[in-house]
Amino acid sequence: MIAANLLRKQDRLFLYDLHSTEYKLLNALVEKDRRIRTLHADGLVDSLGLLPPKERRGLVLIDPSYELFR
Repeated sequence: MIAANLLRKQDRLFLYDLHSTEYKLLNALVEKDRRIRTLHADGLVDSLGLLPPKERRGLVLIDPSYELFR
C-alpha cells in the first residue's frame, strides 16, 4: 500500500501473489485504481515479461515466498 500511495498518475504498479486468500484481499484493496494490476501468479517468473518497461525505468521489489523454500 505504500507503493500504491506513492504512485503518480502516469505510473503503473503490478502486484503478484501466489496465495489465493492473500490475492483476493490484495485485489479488493486496489481494484478501483486503474494504475494498479493484481495478478494471481508467481511474480518472480512473470515480472520478467514486463522488462524493460515502456517508461524506460522501473523498480522490482520481491518479497520471497518462504513457504516454497522450507
